[in-house]
Amino acid sequence: MEFALAVAVLLVLVVALLLIRRRKQQQQQAEKTPAKPVKPYAAVKIRPIKHHACDAAYEASYKIFLVREAPILPLRDCNRPGQCRCSYVHYDDRRHGRRRSANIQTHDLHIEGYPTDRERRQGRRRGRRKTD
Repeated sequence: MEFALAVAVLLVLVVALLLIRRRKQQQQQAEKTPAKPVKPYAAVKIRPIKHHACDAAYEASYKIFLVREAPILPLRDCNRPGQCRCSYVHYDDRRHGRRRSANIQTHDLHIEGYPTDRERRQGRRRGRRKTD
């Protein structure tokens, strides 16, 4: 009976050690492989090569495509598929250069009569009620 108990305890210890070792290996492997950043708006633009690009490439070069929606080169309407040397220009964000918040200048938002050099809350300390 004591022998069976000793074997059971030894078996539990071996299984626990194997699980701990496996978890450490998984953590080390996760540290080695860097996580790819999620870029849901990653985009491409077609860059036609002068004197070698077709009209379809020049037309498509004005549009920015999400990576998952980008057409395959050479384009379907390309009249020189064997000579196509067009490529992609990659962007991390399709909205590159089109964000309003990045283009708004704060000095353009000056309102006449509004104190811009100090906080409005400075000065008289008055509450919201007439009795304050």
